[in-house]
Amino acid sequence: MKILCIILGLLFGCFAFWQRNDITQYDTNQTVTYLWIMGYSLTSLITLFSALRPLPSFIYFSAMLLTFALALVRFPYIEWTGNVFLNDKNPAANETGGLLILFIWYTVLYLRSAHCTHQARKEKDFSC
Repeated sequence: MKILCIILGLLFGCFAFWQRNDITQYDTNQTVTYLWIMGYSLTSLITLFSALRPLPSFIYFSAMLLTFALALVRFPYIEWTGNVFLNDKNPAANETGGLLILFIWYTVLYLRSAHCTHQARKEKDFSC
């Protein structure tokens, strides 16, 4: 899991870097672009720290709820006609997909954290 966290932490860092092009590619509002950069950067940092040791479960659970709620908010804006993904005129599908990827990843981290907490209590070993 440590290697996966490092790889995905670096990948989410790349996503944060690549998010900068949304202002020109999708004509995205600058504030929204910076929110996306912050979201991917925060996910990158949380993931990299998680490679060392699971963080408290409430961090992952809060991120799960937030990303899922944002995906639900963004979902109605998807235009289902024509090219759904990589649509320059309506990036809602890409954004919803990105939020669902973050939701799935935070769910994995949450389940790992919950498992490690359970194991640590059972074995009185907190090095999980």
